[in-house]
Amino acid sequence: KNTLYPLRNLLVKLKLTEPPKLRYFILKSNYSDYDKKAFEVSLKNIELVKNITYEKNIDFFLVMIPMKYQVYDSLWQDYKKRNIIPEKEYDFSKPSEVMGEFSKQHNIKFLDLLPRLKEKIQNKELNQSIYYDNDPHFNVYGNEVVAELVKNQLFD
Repeated sequence: KNTLYPLRNLLVKLKLTEPPKLRYFILKSNYSDYDKKAFEVSLKNIELVKNITYEKNIDFFLVMIPMKYQVYDSLWQDYKKRNIIPEKEYDFSKPSEVMGEFSKQHNIKFLDLLPRLKEKIQNKELNQSIYYDNDPHFNVYGNEVVAELVKNQLFD
């Protein structure tokens, strides 16, 4: 697979094929009308759950879980290089901004893990990856790190 990237990138440069796109529309700088509608549906569902929990006197807490590309800059830089991805097409902080603003408007407790995880990486507090190598989910260590961050947010 890795040996095909140069060939594919040459075809892109020659305008014989389209460059690949990152699958996650939520990270795009500009959303299409379809993407906006999908995001709005998700936000309405979050609001619905919040209202149900409020009616039942249950606390509701929204946690924004970042993707590997958002947390590990080296993965993103490598991905962009291999796939000819223009920087301006993506805004990794946009989902957090949208969710943070939505949470404020709807009085929802909100925890954005992205800045906290990036800070831990920058401060060299993490001694291994928090994600599985070939999977977008947290590994056991990642779950422990995130559980600690959530616990601290809830009980501090």
